[in-house]
Amino acid sequence: MGTDKITGLFFFLLSIYVCIESYRLGLGTFSKPEAGLFPFISGILLGVFSFMGLFDKMPLKRVFKDAGKAIRQWKVQKIVCTLVVLFAYTFLLKIVGFLLCTFLLVFCVYEVIEVRKIKNGILIAILSAGAAYFVFQIVIKAELPKGFLGI
Repeated sequence: MGTDKITGLFFFLLSIYVCIESYRLGLGTFSKPEAGLFPFISGILLGVFSFMGLFDKMPLKRVFKDAGKAIRQWKVQKIVCTLVVLFAYTFLLKIVGFLLCTFLLVFCVYEVIEVRKIKNGILIAILSAGAAYFVFQIVIKAELPKGFLGI
């Protein structure tokens, strides 16, 4: 048995353990999640991907290999800029507010990773921030930071 299969088996068993322990914590519902819901979902995803990793001839293996080559070809500047934007997001979230801060985060990351038309960046940032706001504020009813503008 190769190391890929051993690793896949290990993470598959780990995912089963995570799902069992998350279930013991209580799952709740998507509108009223309890402590175990998101770890349970993560455990399921880990199990699916590790189960897929048990097979050598998976078409995704080539995709991940190509993605690794693309990541190595990135310039360090883009990675550093992205990390700076993410750290700024965490510090400015309470000051600026969720909606505006998420818009700025998505716009900056979109422009840093692949410089394209500014109209596309603005559109993607608006749609992403709106979708995130809808999921967290409307569906889950989470309390989001409003910021100095009150939005």
